Amino acid sequence: MVGLKAAAQDLGWQPYVNARFGFSIDVPTGFLRPLPPPPNGDGLAFENADRTVHVAVFGAMNALELSFDQYFQAALDDRNLGRVTYKRKTDSWYVLSGYRNVDTPDGGQEMIFYTRIAIDEDGTAISGVNMLFPPSLKQFMDPIVSRMSRSLEPPNLPDG
Repeated sequence: MVGLKAAAQDLGWQPYVNARFGFSIDVPTGFLRPLPPPPNGDGLAFENADRTVHVAVFGAMNALELSFDQYFQAALDDRNLGRVTYKRKTDSWYVLSGYRNVDTPDGGQEMIFYTRIAIDEDGTAISGVNMLFPPSLKQFMDPIVSRMSRSLEPPNLPDG
């Protein structure tokens, strides 16, 4: 395990800072490459060279003015979520992880999903990271998931 953590440290980590929502997250740019940004500037998607690992980081307004408990429950109730094997919630963030069946060109594949959502202090906006990768990469991905998850900052909306 120490070897994998050391390998994860050598992946050219750089912060991704989102100007629209004011959140940041560390990204292993030596492993994940950015995809074209969306026009609305709400985040960025990344994938590895062989396109087996997918990561999306994003911000969003809490337009429905849900409480964070309601937001968490809505995520759990999503029928596309998959089989949750881990969940944890605090007052300012939650994590959901487990397995989800994903359509692929050759049929379908069970993938590991990992989601962390953070909410700003006044409950007006969230930031998040969604990761999807094959179970065969779990051991390699564990330290990457850990660092990305722990580095996710809640939104800090620019004045304007």
